[in-house]
Amino acid sequence: MKTGPRIAVSFVLMLLMLCAITAANPEIIAAHNAYRNDTGVTPLTYSSELATSAQIWAEHDAHIGSLVHSSPDGSYGENIALFGPSGSASWTQVVNLWGAEKSNFIYGPFGDGSSKTGHWNDVGHYTQIVWGTTTQCGCGKATNVTQNTEYFVCQYKPPGNYWGQYPYPQRVQVPDTSGLTLTNKTPVETATGSSVYFETNPAGAAIWLNGTKVGTSVFTYPNATPGTYAVLIRKSGYEDYTGTVTVLEGKRTVFYALLTPDEDTTVATTVATATPVKTAPTIRKSTLNIPTPWPGTTPADASPVDPLLDIGAAGIGVGLVVIRRR
Repeated sequence: MKTGPRIAVSFVLMLLMLCAITAANPEIIAAHNAYRNDTGVTPLTYSSELATSAQIWAEHDAHIGSLVHSSPDGSYGENIALFGPSGSASWTQVVNLWGAEKSNFIYGPFGDGSSKTGHWNDVGHYTQIVWGTTTQCGCGKATNVTQNTEYFVCQYKPPGNYWGQYPYPQRVQVPDTSGLTLTNKTPVETATGSSVYFETNPAGAAIWLNGTKVGTSVFTYPNATPGTYAVLIRKSGYEDYTGTVTVLEGKRTVFYALLTPDEDTTVATTVATATPVKTAPTIRKSTLNIPTPWPGTTPADASPVDPLLDIGAAGIGVGLVVIRRR
């Protein structure tokens, strides 16, 4: 048998690739900590575990050619971004894309009132970067050759963006915001309440639970009876979205749906050189229970598990959840 050397070489190459994925990247840490230093919170350290997970998801998004969040179980936060053409952006530019949301940030309990625009997702990438209890991050990137674009993913532990909590202790006196009009504020739930926070991308979609219309996104459905509900989401120009949501006693559930444009609808898009595209970060709360998948923002009647997707020579598999839409 003369296959021994080949096996050894393949194993070494695999290890080298994994090391390249998980190796600490000083640029990523420096870019994040530049924003954290301004708030006085503890600098982040790099996590090879998170870097591996982020790399897997970057490869996934590049493979499907779409910028979507992974399906976290509440154990980590996530920021994602897309740049084109491939190779046009550094990690500093990526982090600065998220950090630029600081211009919309209003210090206070995290929620829609955290942003001058009245929408949390206009500051959520920034708040995850500076979240005071977050201590680690790890990042990955992958290229879609056909699109000539590059997908960037950073994941964080412990996660940030807990609804109703302050992102970090403020070092100066809180400014007077009595003259500001803050819209779309979602009430903070009580410890004994069960509710569902519905968000869709885009917003303004009608939502039904078990055949009854309960509201239009973005909104919180309060005082929900614990149990599993059939969800139907409809918006003109987009395909119907169906799934299920499970409400737990005393818990607040987040349901996020990324709607797909209807095939009969013409959507005009403009592609500009080196223009970044980003999606909303994952919301994390202490009582979070996220239906599968997340967010695809942002769950199905029956959620079958697809075969494992091979991720390059690293040989790492990711279970993909297929969403049934009609």
